[in-house]
Amino acid sequence: MINILITSSFMIVISSIIYLYYYLFYLQPKKHLKSFRKDWEKFNKSLSYNDKKNIVFFAKKLVWNVNIDMKHIEKIDTSLKKIENEHPEIKKIREDIYNKKSDWNIERPYLGE
Repeated sequence: MINILITSSFMIVISSIIYLYYYLFYLQPKKHLKSFRKDWEKFNKSLSYNDKKNIVFFAKKLVWNVNIDMKHIEKIDTSLKKIENEHPEIKKIREDIYNKKSDWNIERPYLGE
């Protein structure tokens, strides 16, 4: 009886770990790609309307999206520089952008031949 309990507990734990990895490495990037396009359009629209609240909201969402590239990061950064003193959260977002750029610019050792 104890063996069945241990085995079933082990299977539940292993299944949970497999689902977590499936979510993190397959479902989440697909979800981010769908939302990236919409968020980018909304960010540009809020820039054209000069809506600072939405600029900050969508900039924060875009910076943490796994599908963003350096071109979009630069556009967000230059847009936020213009209104940096007008909203308290912009400094934190610009720090996140700086950290993301720094992480991308680190030279990592190549382990190949």
